Formats: sequence, C-alpha cells, structure tokens
Amino acid sequence: MVRSVLWLGFLVGCGGSVDGVTKAPQDTGSTDIGCAPEVVIGTGEDAFLELPSGSELTMIHGPQGGWHMLASVRVAGTSPEVHIQYEIVHEETGSLVSNNSYNLALQMEDDCRGAYVGMYGILDIGPLVEGDLDTPPEILDGDLLRIRMDVQDVDFVQISGEVQVVAARDPIDA
Repeated sequence: MVRSVLWLGFLVGCGGSVDGVTKAPQDTGSTDIGCAPEVVIGTGEDAFLELPSGSELTMIHGPQGGWHMLASVRVAGTSPEVHIQYEIVHEETGSLVSNNSYNLALQMEDDCRGAYVGMYGILDIGPLVEGDLDTPPEILDGDLLRIRMDVQDVDFVQISGEVQVVAARDPIDA
C-alpha cells in the first residue's frame, strides 16, 4: 500500500522545474537495496543487449511514417518504479534529436537490478534539415550520437548513463 501511494505521488509530480530542468525534492544518492547505482544503455526488442560505445544503432522507419531508435536500459540500485528521460543528441551540432519521457516498472533480474526493453527514441531532425535532405537516414547516417538516460525512482534516487553510438541506415531504406 505504501509503495502504491508513493508511485501515485511520483506520477503526479516529481518536484519543481526551473528553466526546464526537473529537480527532485531530495537526492539521496543511495538506496536501502545495498547495491551501487548504475545505468547501462542497450538495445533489443525482446531482450537487453548492451551497446558498447561506438556501436551502430539503426534508425527505424516506423509503420506510421516516423523514425525512431530502439533503446533498452538496465538499472541497478533503485526501486523498480522509475521515471526515465531518454534523449539523443547529435554530437557534431549539439542538437537534441530525440527527447522521450517514460514512467515504468523495471523487470527485476535480481534484488539489485532490473531492465526495461524496447523504448522508442522518436527522432525529430527539424533543426538539421537542409534542402532536399529531410529524413533521419539522409541527415544522420554515419554520424555520432549520444544516448543519455536520466533515471529517478520513487525514493528520489537519481542516476544517469550515456553511450555514444553511430547512426545507421536501416538496410530496408538503402
């Protein structure tokens, strides 16, 4: 019951906002779980697959016409109920090309860590469009991107992780 009330409070609001940056009421920096907080970014539709830095990550053309990059996350040291801010930045220009917010429950792998598989990073390349080049594969293919995930749990533990990937054109679109 207490966890449900905390989760409801978490969904309703997670602190104040100053200049677009959300601040938690407190940052405990640790949990009572007894394991070190960590965020590992990966990919995968059915299972978590870690993304080593420099890996290629495919830009997928969805059935409704948009483009996305599929990411997954493994988190340690938090409660299972988390808020994740999933961002993708184009390294060369510093442009934010994807900004997604998820409230979810991690699928716990053990007492310390859990994962969530299959989060869509919807791509918005508007600021990078020039002339006839107007799709993510035309603009981002082969470019370095930084995927960042900021995680906050219901106990206000905040941790982040990031990885650099190379945007890859889907072979279907070649």
